[in-house]
Amino acid sequence: MRNAVKLFRIKGIPVGVHWIFLLVSCWILFVPIISRGDSQSIGWTALGVLSIWACVMLHELGHTIASMHAGIPVKNIRLLPTGGLPTIAMQPEKTSHQLLITFAGPAVNLFIALLLLPFLDDYTPFWDTHQLVFNITPNNYLVFLHNINVMLVVFNLLPAFPMDMERLLSPQASLMGTRILGVLFFIGGTVTLNRWLVFFGLYLLLMGATEKRLVLKPAVKNVCLGDIVNTDFKTVNAGFTMEEANAYLLGDRHRSYVVLNNEAPIGIIDSQVIHFSQAPGYYRRKVYTMMDKDVKLMNGNMTIFDCWDELPEEHLAQVPVVKDGCLLGVVSRETVKEYLSDKENAVSFG
Repeated sequence: MRNAVKLFRIKGIPVGVHWIFLLVSCWILFVPIISRGDSQSIGWTALGVLSIWACVMLHELGHTIASMHAGIPVKNIRLLPTGGLPTIAMQPEKTSHQLLITFAGPAVNLFIALLLLPFLDDYTPFWDTHQLVFNITPNNYLVFLHNINVMLVVFNLLPAFPMDMERLLSPQASLMGTRILGVLFFIGGTVTLNRWLVFFGLYLLLMGATEKRLVLKPAVKNVCLGDIVNTDFKTVNAGFTMEEANAYLLGDRHRSYVVLNNEAPIGIIDSQVIHFSQAPGYYRRKVYTMMDKDVKLMNGNMTIFDCWDELPEEHLAQVPVVKDGCLLGVVSRETVKEYLSDKENAVSFG
């Protein structure tokens, strides 16, 4: 999971937290400590952070259960301040399934918010929740919890990435919505001196800029990996020691190498790994013990449209492409983007 710290698994699904969410959570926790708040205020702030995490997790479980109900596996879940970003194995073919998966998360938060209504003695509008974050007490905790769930509902109805509503928009509309709302929230927060609106605006702009996505036009949906594969690659034997691999590849300029075992590709090893493994204790280790074992072999018959989510998100990370048992070459997201850019059939956003 790109930009995420892995936490645990739920029914085999990896769950991670995006670094932005982790950073914001730590900041909220440290503010009362730095300001020398008493143990009670620190404790309630910690409970508030845990509550936000719980609400976000329940939001994502809503999406996950809906996706599984539609027969679509979930590959991983990434927790974000505004909910999360589940990666599903394929896009729903039925509109009803798409709607179910999209609104299942906000529906969970709406249910929690409605469930808490009878227990609220006082009410603070959700847009003023920023005033409660560092001032949570036994008297306003339920109001805070209610407002967090309302905010998760409202934010995920915004037409911007990575909100849930973005799933129902065209990629071009999603890009435009993300940038416009990001700028509006930033300006609005600056004018009103609301640091949370400023943060949310920057968050939208950052997420829109860092997520590597492509807008695929119908003309390239049937282009296969075998048609664009990079044949300029080099292999290294899995049984080589790191010292032997370094000598074999001396002077080579490739960024990574396909690891072969009996002529069959089994992984990828980065050139930097080979270079830095010449230190004592490493240079006699076998290549297969140092390679990236999580690399998935891609079928050359797969289309760009179907395999995009399967390609590593890291910049220039390559995977081997095979067809009928033969190694065709390597491919990365950059390979796909360059091909589509050359054909003028793609719009890169981010």
